[in-house]
Amino acid sequence: MGAALAIEALRDQDFILNLRQKVKAEKNRLIKELRGRGYLVGETYESCPIFIVGHKDEDVDLRGNFLSKGILTTSGNDFVNMSKNFVRINTPPAADNILARLER
Repeated sequence: MGAALAIEALRDQDFILNLRQKVKAEKNRLIKELRGRGYLVGETYESCPIFIVGHKDEDVDLRGNFLSKGILTTSGNDFVNMSKNFVRINTPPAADNILARLER
């Protein structure tokens, strides 16, 4: 069932275009806000929903920090050449969700 729905969704080029535009807009807003708060953000493609965020202090457990605010990420410890002060984030449907949680 899931495969059939995925095939149908891929046939809808307007849906794909709209989704890419939404991801791009939310991701750009989120990156701008994170950089404004002093976070490091890795280079990334605008239409890719995943990106890397880091903290300048290597002793900071960024995943733990974000998790305490209800933000799910993947720790940089799970990747080669990264450490706990980096995380991988999936762009949410609305950047406001993450930004509001960071205020806590």
